[in-house]
Amino acid sequence: MKKRLLALALVLVMVLGLAACGDKDKGDPNEIVIGDYTAYYTHSEFVTDYDGDDAIAIYFDFTNNSDEAASFLWSMYYTVTQNGAEMEQATVFLSEDSFDTLFDSSMEDVAPGEMLEVALTYKLADKEAPIEIEFTDLFDKEKDHLTIDLATVGAEGSTAPAEETEDGDAVTYKAISMNAGGEELGEDMLALMGDCYVTFNSDGTAVMDMFDDVFMLDYDGEQFTMMGVPFSDYTIEGDTLTFDMEGAEVVLTKTDEAYEVPAVTMGMDEAEEEKVGYAFSSDIATTYAGDWHGMAEFYECTGDYSDEDEMQCEIVARLVFDEEGYCTPYIRLCLDQSEDENFVIESLSYDEEYDCMLINGTLHEKPLDPVESFIELEDGVLYIGAEYDDGSGDVFKLLGCLRRLDDQWDYENDYPYLPQEGVDFYMGKSFEEIVELYGYDTSLIPELGGVPGGTEVPEAPVVETAGGIVELQQLKDWKAWLDEVNSYENEYYKPTYDECVEAMDGIEPAPRKEDQWEEDSRFYKWMTADEKEHIILTVKPDDSGTWRYHSISWSGGLNG
Repeated sequence: MKKRLLALALVLVMVLGLAACGDKDKGDPNEIVIGDYTAYYTHSEFVTDYDGDDAIAIYFDFTNNSDEAASFLWSMYYTVTQNGAEMEQATVFLSEDSFDTLFDSSMEDVAPGEMLEVALTYKLADKEAPIEIEFTDLFDKEKDHLTIDLATVGAEGSTAPAEETEDGDAVTYKAISMNAGGEELGEDMLALMGDCYVTFNSDGTAVMDMFDDVFMLDYDGEQFTMMGVPFSDYTIEGDTLTFDMEGAEVVLTKTDEAYEVPAVTMGMDEAEEEKVGYAFSSDIATTYAGDWHGMAEFYECTGDYSDEDEMQCEIVARLVFDEEGYCTPYIRLCLDQSEDENFVIESLSYDEEYDCMLINGTLHEKPLDPVESFIELEDGVLYIGAEYDDGSGDVFKLLGCLRRLDDQWDYENDYPYLPQEGVDFYMGKSFEEIVELYGYDTSLIPELGGVPGGTEVPEAPVVETAGGIVELQQLKDWKAWLDEVNSYENEYYKPTYDECVEAMDGIEPAPRKEDQWEEDSRFYKWMTADEKEHIILTVKPDDSGTWRYHSISWSGGLNG
């Protein structure tokens, strides 16, 4: 089992120890030229880093004038200082649901002759003293220098100059032409845009009404951006506004026509509710979905949580996916605490490196580390991890090990595990019954849904009679048969449902928990007349639609 660790090691690849002195005699102080590479300083913004500290993001337009692809990080060496001390690298994520950082752009390769916006991020101990950046090449032969006056730095999402409005009223421009490469695109393109308006409001904000949607324009002091896309060559001359949108020049003229600026929709249908979290693939959804039960253990607990160290408790999880792959998770620990103090998940994201879910939520009403808190499926076991560290010594960590309801445990590899007597006690109980035993409100449990991704699955085998009553020896013989068939020598062949029935002397199993059947999985049960011993069979369809053995669980009497 792997755990996602914060990849701060990338910071260590920056060789910043080279000192530089002296400046080039240059006309533009924002232009940095080192060999075949140019970095043009565009702007900075105050941000908050992963640790919650004040930080600054410094943006450059990096141009590669060499004959080979190159990144900003390996083309220029630089030292960033403030008040004579070297600044500490900061980790700033692109968004709450992403583990990509602003700094990642500096490592991207840029093709010869191309330009890319890159960002450097540093912690700020002082929000007034200027920042000095010394640039040099690998051999310390070429040098350049940049000074950033923090008084000119605007906060993220700053607005356009108020002087773009007249007498405190909004000013609107309407598109009259659009061309690309000097070729007029004509009225058809303007019609496709659904008319294009740009409005400057009296508070300095600006919005664009285009493609039948309304977008807020962010202004950094030099240019506008819309959802991260820059609008370069922005000019206003008289009553004409011109901007370049990814190679297409749009010309607008000031209009006095009656026009009311609609509400900003950011390209989203106002009636559509934005879903929280991540749309997982159908592969993840179909393997993770359903009910899980097991044990969890607190470990490495210190400070206020030292009493919980090595404490174990039961844990349940139900993971429900909608047709688009969004997950509704429900996790509860068997603890004497309220629902709000228990496991509460606000959203899930995806860790591509480890192919698992990352948790954004709380436990004990404390925010969990979004990198070290996870849900991961490995070899039929669902692992759930949680970690909280307040930075001053109050720490708790938790690891849960869960299996499908009624599954048999591998006591050599599973930990922490549900003891055999616990397996026997819960055998046959529904997920809701287990949660009720914990003392929690079963009405809060999400209902199991259909198949994620809308996958079409063939009909399940039809059982004509209740059936399922066999002798103990038949159960033992059948399990031995399965062990032989589903073996390494037989390339772990998965017998069909009909083959499973034939091996049980033709006796049909009884349907089990039909209310929990999903369209791609069914449960059946063979048992002794007194119901003390049993085998529960799970079947799933293969690509051809044939239902085959997927997994089994069995009672302890079959182990002897």
